[in-house]
Amino acid sequence: MRRNKNKDVYIFGTGSSINEISDTDWKLMASSITIGINDFILHRFVPNFVFIEPTHDLDSSRILANNINKRAKDYEHTTILLEASTWRKGWITLMNSINRPLLNSAIMFQKAALPGSLLRIQRFIEVLLLCPINLMFCALPWRRSTVEKALYFAMLCEPKRIILCGIDLKGDYFHCKNINLVPGCIPVSSDNGEMRHPTNDHLYDKITASDIIGIYAKIATTKNVGIYVYSNTSDLYPALSVHEKST
Repeated sequence: MRRNKNKDVYIFGTGSSINEISDTDWKLMASSITIGINDFILHRFVPNFVFIEPTHDLDSSRILANNINKRAKDYEHTTILLEASTWRKGWITLMNSINRPLLNSAIMFQKAALPGSLLRIQRFIEVLLLCPINLMFCALPWRRSTVEKALYFAMLCEPKRIILCGIDLKGDYFHCKNINLVPGCIPVSSDNGEMRHPTNDHLYDKITASDIIGIYAKIATTKNVGIYVYSNTSDLYPALSVHEKST
């Protein structure tokens, strides 16, 4: 994978704070490295990379594939990172439904399950970051959420800063308001209200998405990389500082 030393990397989730991004910042982001996650494909902004994960639900996988296909022209130069979730019912449906040309430059990855304790997780990630990535197939560390895999991928770019946009881990989704959406695309995820996202809830796992992201932030400081959130409405704030926005 091509290294992009000293460039900023923006990771786009699906939280409502995506709608806070100004037109000026969207233009600046376009000249940086950008990574979208799943339903971000509903947004008009076209990232350099997009993470796509199938679900257990066949209908949701068909909707996801339909959204990807509708963006075929826009995503002509976007690298799709597809999870090889052979254990998920929707994986075969998703793979069979995506237009073949979109898969020509895709990167297939498997989830590498992270071990139990936070210290072991940190050591595991530190070792993995020393390994090169194979362009056709790779393993990405995972415990709770897709953003962890996107963060690992971003760290491999050797950036100056990583800014998490729409990684709110609570509340509703950006597509609940019809702002900068692509006509004809349908959300896979539904309104979450004011609830905390399950990946950041101790009821589901003693280790949360915030814990894993905190490990990445700790590792990043040893590499002179800063990890920030775009908005103070994220559950990651104030553990992560807010990125200074354009004026």
